[in-house]
Amino acid sequence: MPATASSGQTGHALTFGDWAAACDNGWRCEALLVNPLAHQNPSEPMRIVRLAGPDGLLQLSFFSGAAEPDGKSFQPDMVEIGGGGFDYLNSLPDPAGFNGDQLDFEGEAAMSLLRNMAQGDTVRLIKKNGPSVTLSTRGLMGVLVYFDTVQQRIGNESAAYAKGPSPATTTPPPPELPVIKLANASAKPPRMLRKAQIIKERATFGCGEHTPFAKTTDGVDYYRLDENTTLAQVIPLCSLSNYNSFVRVLLIDEKGKHRIAPIEGDNSDAGNLGENLVGGYWDAERRRLVSFGFWRAGCGSGTEYGWDGERFRIVEERRTASCDLEIFSQLAVWRAMTVVSDNR
Repeated sequence: MPATASSGQTGHALTFGDWAAACDNGWRCEALLVNPLAHQNPSEPMRIVRLAGPDGLLQLSFFSGAAEPDGKSFQPDMVEIGGGGFDYLNSLPDPAGFNGDQLDFEGEAAMSLLRNMAQGDTVRLIKKNGPSVTLSTRGLMGVLVYFDTVQQRIGNESAAYAKGPSPATTTPPPPELPVIKLANASAKPPRMLRKAQIIKERATFGCGEHTPFAKTTDGVDYYRLDENTTLAQVIPLCSLSNYNSFVRVLLIDEKGKHRIAPIEGDNSDAGNLGENLVGGYWDAERRRLVSFGFWRAGCGSGTEYGWDGERFRIVEERRTASCDLEIFSQLAVWRAMTVVSDNR
C-alpha cells in the first residue's frame, strides 16, 4: 500500500538554473522555464509535467507563439540543441497536439526530446524557411534528476535522466492524496446582508469613516454555498497594501446572522484568515475560494479552498520558486482529492 500523505503537508518550489520546479504530495512534478533569453519576453515558453508511478505520463509543451518577439505563433518542424559541447539538429517528432500557440509532446517523444535537450545549453525551435525561437535549457538536467529522485525512478528504465537497467515496474506508486468531502451545492438564492451590517463590517477595515466608501453597500458579492449557508465577500474599496487586495469572507445563515468564515489555517498567531483574505475571490465555476498573494513583485503564493459544510478546507497550494524570476508563475506543492458529500 502506498504511504498516505498527511493533511497540511506542503512542499517547496525550487530553482535549477533557468528553471523553476516543484513536486507535490502526490509526486506530480512540474517545471517551467522562467529565464528565457534576454531578447525575448515569453510568458510561459516551456513547461514539463511528469506524473508519478510506473506508467506516469511525461508531457513537454512549447509555447512558440508567446516566445516570438512579434507575438505571431508558428508550428516548428525542426529542433536544434547546442552548447556544452553538444550539437543536435533533427526533425521534431509528431506532436500530441498543436492549438496554434502551444506545441505538446507526450510519452517517448517527450522523453527523447528532453534527454537530448538536457545535454546542451539552448534549444532552438525552427520552422523550415521561416521563424525560429531560441530558449535556454540551463538547469534542465537538474530538473530531470529532481523529478526522478522524488518519484523514485533513479536507476530504472522510466527515469527521465538518471536511467538504469531496472524495469519501470520497480517505480513505486505515489502516496495517496488526502480526500476532502465537500458540501452539496444548492439552487437557493443567496442570503444578503442588511445595509447596517455592511457598514459595520466596512468600518473595521481601517479605510477611515470619512472616505467616500465608508457607508456604501457596494462591493459585496454573494454566493450560495449549500442549503443553509451563503458566502458574502465584502471588498474594502480602499487600499490596504501596495501589492495585494483583500476581502472579508463572511458566512450568512438562513436566519440572516453572519460571522467570519472559518478557514483552514486559522490560528491564534495569524488570527482569522477570513477577516482580510489576501487576494480572495470565489471561483463559481469550480466552487473554490481562492487566495492569491504577492510578497513582492514576481513572488507569491496561492491557496484554493473547498467548502465542506463547516469550514473552508485547503484543496491546493501553489508557490513561486524565487522572488527574482523574470516570469511569475506558481507551481503546485500540495493538493487533495475532493468528493461531494452524500448528504443532501
